[in-house]
Amino acid sequence: MIMPRLIIISFALWAVAGCSSSGGVVSDSGPDTDADTDSDTDVDTDADSDAGADAGTECAEEDPFDPAACPAIDTGDPRIRYVDIDAPAGGDGLAWGTAFTHVQDGIDAAECVVLALGGTAQVWVAEGTYYIFEKCFNDTVRLREGVELYGGFGGDESALEERDWTAHVATLDGHGSEGSEERVLHVVLGADAAVLDGFAVEGGKADVTAANSAGLWFLIHQWNTLGGGLYSADASLAVRNCTFSGNSAANWGGAICFSGGSLWLEGCAFSGNSAVAGSSVFADEGASVHVSDCTFTESGSFAVAFSFSDVEVQGCGFAGNTGGAFYADTSDVTISASSFVDNSTFGSGGAIHSQFGGSIAVESSLFAGNSAGGYGGVVWGVGASTSIFANCTFSGNSADSGGGVAAAINDGTEIFFSNSILWDNGADPIALFEDATATVTYSDIEGGYDGGVGNIDADPLFIDAAGGDFHLSSGSPCVDAANGDLAPELDIEGFSRWDDPDVTNTGVGTPDYADMGAYERQAE
Repeated sequence: MIMPRLIIISFALWAVAGCSSSGGVVSDSGPDTDADTDSDTDVDTDADSDAGADAGTECAEEDPFDPAACPAIDTGDPRIRYVDIDAPAGGDGLAWGTAFTHVQDGIDAAECVVLALGGTAQVWVAEGTYYIFEKCFNDTVRLREGVELYGGFGGDESALEERDWTAHVATLDGHGSEGSEERVLHVVLGADAAVLDGFAVEGGKADVTAANSAGLWFLIHQWNTLGGGLYSADASLAVRNCTFSGNSAANWGGAICFSGGSLWLEGCAFSGNSAVAGSSVFADEGASVHVSDCTFTESGSFAVAFSFSDVEVQGCGFAGNTGGAFYADTSDVTISASSFVDNSTFGSGGAIHSQFGGSIAVESSLFAGNSAGGYGGVVWGVGASTSIFANCTFSGNSADSGGGVAAAINDGTEIFFSNSILWDNGADPIALFEDATATVTYSDIEGGYDGGVGNIDADPLFIDAAGGDFHLSSGSPCVDAANGDLAPELDIEGFSRWDDPDVTNTGVGTPDYADMGAYERQAE
């Protein structure tokens, strides 16, 4: 019991600190930006030499943007500003040929359009690496309200649909130059009603200790230990089609730290980020987080972590994370059509760790090859938390003690399994402690399970479990054997329920031919 209690103590401290340790920092405050709206010269790769003793005088806490300095904006303005690191210096940002060379200049010019005309404005950024550190650790790309920042352009497009962010990579790099050791605290700062779409974000290092040599004021801004890739507070922000890699934080949220407000993450990939917890994403303070079609790989100390938040996850993949994949406390979480594969932790809950109340509802998802040094190779539930799994597949998961699939302890924690397959997860697939309870219905569980209705104990006949293929083969006892009233309309791949004409339906509900597990068998 020592390991779980250590985890509880650690995250109790987190709940007090978290993203809100800024003392209520809002989206229009924070570290200075590298913007110089009067200069469009290329990045100063010699800026690192000025960082040491001079950096304390160069750093400024306030946002230098001055709306009063905005030029006159005509009502016929195209609402697009252009940025290209290879453009000639001194451009006005109104066309590719006269593009700005600094991203912040484009954002600020677009904000002038928003302030003058209302609505939104766009910034189109051409491929290339845009180094953010110039003179100070708190240099940053500061998003602005109503400004949509798009990367992935070759530099001659005339329509947003023509861009290709995979072929024309626009990188926001927190270093001062290639090979530089100087890194900014936050590569990007969020803003309300802003969009970040089509960028590689890397090299942020939210670490007060490293930055403190540039000025003691960093010590009183603990949010500078949060969100090395992107930090945002109390904003409604959309982040789409981005990659986050090589970002770190001394505390929470190596890639993203989000406090309050609403965050939409769509089509993003997170890899190799690090933090105390939430190596890829951390959110707290009542945040509403929507994550779809994202991948989280090769992160440590919980790839994502949520505290006092509402979270929706759809169509995401968590693989190869070595400090656990998913943490939630006092949060309501729904997960659908997602996969958790080969995640591990030295503690408990290799895939999901839930505690301090709240609920986690998971449907049409796969859990394979996850492991824990403590309890629950897949799930660890603590402190009156509730976990619900419908049409999920669990295979090849393990824990050093207390259950391969799920473990629960203390204060009436509840776990529900319906229409699920639990196979090859060790001799003790579900372990319960103290006041915890589990309800299992219409599921295929190896070794059987006392109580519940509609359960079977038979080889599910996966097509190739060893090769990672958990589709049901012909003749599987799990076909047409689930409770249709509890089955999601679609399976993990988006297929509808199918009534196999060669199988006698043993399921119940509507429809009475839903399959057990994450994958609905389809016509051959």
